Amino acid sequence: MELAFETKGLRRLCEHENVAIRKFGGVRASKLKDRISDLEAAVSLQDLVFLGLNKKDSGSEISYELSVDDQISICFMANHAGADLQLHEIGRIKLTAIEIQNG
Repeated sequence: MELAFETKGLRRLCEHENVAIRKFGGVRASKLKDRISDLEAAVSLQDLVFLGLNKKDSGSEISYELSVDDQISICFMANHAGADLQLHEIGRIKLTAIEIQNG
């Protein structure tokens, strides 16, 4: 898939392992790198269902979440014009956040 990023900081975090290591530590940075590779290798969101893709519908926007591990998730949305796209039709995404659950 084609990836875009909502902010330059998010792009740096996802594309530069040393930035991710400083933020998350070596093990989680490696898992993040692997999950980003999964996103890039996928043809569409349909390819990510087996990895635990979660759809989040907030009414006006549909976004998605993919777990990196038990505390970190990648959040993103379709980067296509139009609404009501099916998973197999989404081949471009915009990453919006890396969420960290405290617990």
